[in-house]
Parts: sequence; C-alpha cells; structure tokens
Amino acid sequence: MGDTAQLDQIPGMHDGQTLCLNSPGGSLGEGKRMFDVIWARNIMTHVLAGERCESACALAFLGGSINTGTANIRFSARVIEAGARLGFHAPKLELPDDRSYPAGIVNKAFETALKSAEDIHAIKLHEEHGVEAMQDFLYQRILSTRPESMYYIETVGDAAMSGISVEGLKIPTQVTEQVIANFCDNAWVAKRADMRPGYRSAAEYYDEIGDGFYGQRKVTLRREGGTLIGQVSDYYSAVKFGAFGCEVRMGEDQFRRARNGSGGSIYAVFYPYFGDEPFGQETGNKQFSDEVAIPLWFAMDPITPLPAMTAAADTDTRVTRDDFVPFRGIDLFGGDLADGMIRGMGSPNACIERCIGRAGCDAVTYDRWNNICYLKSVDRSDRTLYVLSKATTYVKAPRDGDVFPARRGVIKTWTRNGKGFRDVPYDTRIVENQRACERACFGRECHGFNYVPASRMCFLFSEPDEYFDMNGVVVGFQQQDRVE
Repeated sequence: MGDTAQLDQIPGMHDGQTLCLNSPGGSLGEGKRMFDVIWARNIMTHVLAGERCESACALAFLGGSINTGTANIRFSARVIEAGARLGFHAPKLELPDDRSYPAGIVNKAFETALKSAEDIHAIKLHEEHGVEAMQDFLYQRILSTRPESMYYIETVGDAAMSGISVEGLKIPTQVTEQVIANFCDNAWVAKRADMRPGYRSAAEYYDEIGDGFYGQRKVTLRREGGTLIGQVSDYYSAVKFGAFGCEVRMGEDQFRRARNGSGGSIYAVFYPYFGDEPFGQETGNKQFSDEVAIPLWFAMDPITPLPAMTAAADTDTRVTRDDFVPFRGIDLFGGDLADGMIRGMGSPNACIERCIGRAGCDAVTYDRWNNICYLKSVDRSDRTLYVLSKATTYVKAPRDGDVFPARRGVIKTWTRNGKGFRDVPYDTRIVENQRACERACFGRECHGFNYVPASRMCFLFSEPDEYFDMNGVVVGFQQQDRVE
C-alpha cells in the first residue's frame, strides 16, 4: 500500500521512461491502481534477468505502454528479459480456516471476491489503437490459476500469446524453414489467433497449429533474385472450406542487418485461400490480406524455455565484459537502440551486462555524471567518436576497429566557478593561470581539471566523476561539437 502514491510523483515524459519491477506481489487493489498510473503516464515496464515480478506486480507490469508520434498513437512497451520471472495467478482471500463465520462476513468476502474479479476485468478492457492491456489467453490463465500456484511466462509462445516482449535471446544467424515457421506461428498467435476456451497452455495451442487446420501444413523457403520468400500454409479460418497461409519476404541481408539493429521491419502477410488447394506462390486472395509487423524474437522456437535460448546458455560463445574495449572521455554518436536509454545504472559494468543480454547491441556509452546507460549498435551509429568528458564508450571487439575519432568538430573547454571534481588527480602542477591549466588538460589522457586561483594549483583528471560545489575552485571539462 502506498506504492501508487510514490509512483505518481514521477514526472511524465513525452518520450516515456522505463520502470524496472522486482517484487513478489502484494495488494491486488494497489497493483490495479499502479497499472492505471503506468498506463496513463507513458511508462515502459521492464523485468530484468534474475529478478521477478509476480501476482499484483505482474498486473501493474501490464500497464507498460507509451503514447508517441505526431498522431499520438499508443504502443505496447512491457518487456521481460530471458531469465526474468513474470508470474500471474487469481486473487486470494485470506481467511483463517479454523473457525466458522456469520453470514455478514461471508457476504462481505463474496463482495471482495467480485471486486477482485472486476479489477482484473477492468484491466482486460483497456485497449487503445490496437494495443490490449490483457490478451484473452492471459485473462484465461489468470482466472484459472489458483492463488497457491503461479502461471509464469516461460517460453516465447507464452510471451507471444500474452502480448509481452522478450529481450536477451540468441537470434539465429540464418533464415531457415524453421525460422520461417517460427515467424509465422508466433505472428499468428500474437495477432490473429482466436482464443477459444479450453487451451491450458501455449504449447497446446502451438501443437494444434503445427498439425495444420486441415492436416495439410507445409513450410517452404525459396529465393527469387535477392529476395527470400518463406510460406506456411493451413492456419484456421472461420470460413467453411477456407484456410489462411502466411508469407514472409525479406532481402537476403535484411535478416542479418536486423540482428545487428540496422535492418528494416520484417512483416508476415496472411492470405485467405481455399483449404482444399495448396497454398503457394500464386495462391491466396491478396485483396483480403493482413500484414503484420513482427519483432525479431519471433524467429525463436515458441516452446523451448526462454533461459535455454539466451547467449549466456552457449558457454562457447559467451560474451563477457572483457570483450568490450573502452574509449574514455568519448561518446559514440547515434546508434541508440529502441528503449536503450537506462537511467539509474550504477556502474559501467552493469551497463555492459545489459548490452550483453540485448540482441543487436555491440556498444554502450555510459554517462558517469548522471548514471545513464545508452545501449547502441555500431552499424546504426555514424561510427564517429566525439570527446565528451562525462562519458566512456565501450565497444565489443572486434567492432572497435569500425569506429574512428571525429576529424572535425571543435573541442571546447567548459568551466564552472565554485565547482570541482572530488576524484584523485593523476597529475598536479603549479601553472601561471587558468588558461595554462586548460592547455595542460588537452590530450588523450586528460578529460577534466580543477584550478585553484589562490595557489595556482592545477589538478588533472583522466576519468572524472560528477563535479560538486567547491569554494575557490574552477572546474573544467570538454565537449566536442558534433558535425553531422
């Protein structure tokens, strides 16, 4: 109780901000009120690998979304990392079982139960611009999972059917027939599947579509020029003797570029056709087609447990912090990944760990003064390194050979009177004046200085942290103009 009031104090931002959740749950009513604030305030929700969000916390998590763009359109923005624990169950009413209760208390308990069901259904009713707070499948799982149990999002299929995004998966390197089947199956359950009653798990539904509605499922992959065309047939249609087929088209290098964070969107197109005909190149009524944008993680097998599909699960190719080359006092311009700005990151190592677990991330820039981590893609950046005293950029080898210092752009020294760095300097010297101290701090190693006019002392720092009030001191730091 009271967490909603604290959450409500966070100022709203037009481009959103990310709230990381880590809680075993609590009051359902408080979870519902937190959901309302998150849904209304451009807050994106995130659960980190190794952490958990269960019960009432999971309901609050579902509010993660953002209204953005000139048309002010809502987009879903709730993400779990592979290895996170996101769990749902039905509400629980705490009553001791060693006594009997009068009718008034029983009726009150029944009213409480109805109010709990009403709160969950109120979340279910939140829908805007095609974004649903709670999919039918997840609604069924919540109400059918008793309070002493927990329904966890454990597979890609669970996440796709529940409208929840996943990060940190090791995406395949090549497009195969299996990848095409995964793309289409995951897109089908996420965007088109009818959630008829009776499905107790995502695996049960995927088994059904894997057999094909008419038992004629077929997966093909071919090349036409520089285009890959994958097709999957025999998805359910409410039209008698009808079926749907799925087609995915992409350039031969588009999948590779998408893995690196620089490719365009990938789409699955569903075409209706007669179920007694084979779905193929010339089959399907394109007039009634439905095009669906699909995220890259839909390429993953829908049934395999999420932790088994992370880069960390492959010990032979495990990326570590030692694989990242530091560029101190440097900012890599551009290349920011979507939802890749993380506030409150306490150390550069934590920032690098987040990059290791994020598909398409091969560089980070860490703002030491504000504890902000920026996850980046070298290919999406302009590969140019600019001087910025408060930042250090780390690039995963061998991509460090693909970035270069800016040859243009004036390096300016900014000063503040009555401010200073508290770090231990790497060099101390007596100089003639402040200008001489500035000249001394102009090279690869120095990225900040303190100058004390009374004693003419100049203190040089290689990687200074944030500056603070300091009487009788002038602080100096550097920033290079960016030339686009």
